[in-house]
Amino acid sequence: MAQRGESSLPRTLLITLVTLNVIMAGVACFIRAGWPIAEAGARRKIERALGSGRYEVNISLTTWWDLLAGRVVWLEVRGADVRLRNGLPATSLSLSMYDLEAHGNQLVKLDDAAWSAVVSESDINDYLRTRQKRGVRPAVTLADGSMTVSARGPLGIGLPVAVTGSMRVSGEAALDFEVDQAQIVSVEVSRPLEALLLVLNPVVDLQSLPFGLHIREFRLMRGEIRIRGTASPQLPLLLKSPTPTVTPEQTSR
Repeated sequence: MAQRGESSLPRTLLITLVTLNVIMAGVACFIRAGWPIAEAGARRKIERALGSGRYEVNISLTTWWDLLAGRVVWLEVRGADVRLRNGLPATSLSLSMYDLEAHGNQLVKLDDAAWSAVVSESDINDYLRTRQKRGVRPAVTLADGSMTVSARGPLGIGLPVAVTGSMRVSGEAALDFEVDQAQIVSVEVSRPLEALLLVLNPVVDLQSLPFGLHIREFRLMRGEIRIRGTASPQLPLLLKSPTPTVTPEQTSR
């Protein structure tokens, strides 16, 4: 009898190992199946928070239990042809968040975040067309290190205005056009410029977005602006926007 018990032990161990392998394989398949679901859910929440676009989301986790608990080591969002909630188009937008935790539609923890965006000349002009005020019609041309603004409309003089300058950070997450002071040669010129700047600025406005974006650097290039920064949202952050912020002009387009 002892010999039978001893001979059955290897068989029992073999069955146990096979069973464990089957269970582990099933868990691995479950995790792999859950990853795309988690990424799709994050993509929907990001789109509701930022605005429409073509988004790709990648998630890095330590364990499956982290995913169930809403904890993520690293989350990367890459967006193309984005139209932000305030109506500003962006050719591309990237957002990387580290060591975060979300419960339902609320982000409750975020250790660090960085973002970058490319806003093209056509993006800005599209945005400005939705913000026409007092009949003034501004348009921009971007070059390496400079920006030229031309405008028609009631600016106090009968001729179109065209001025060149640069940009500066306004507040935490906006870019204003700044005229080259050498071009302001008289009071007659300064008055229509003041009227133009009231209509034009901010040229790029990210202040209304919910992630607490901060512009750290930007670069004016031919045909586009490249912007980089950090994010420090006020927590808990609701990752849901039932009513996107758009202008009446955008609704009619």
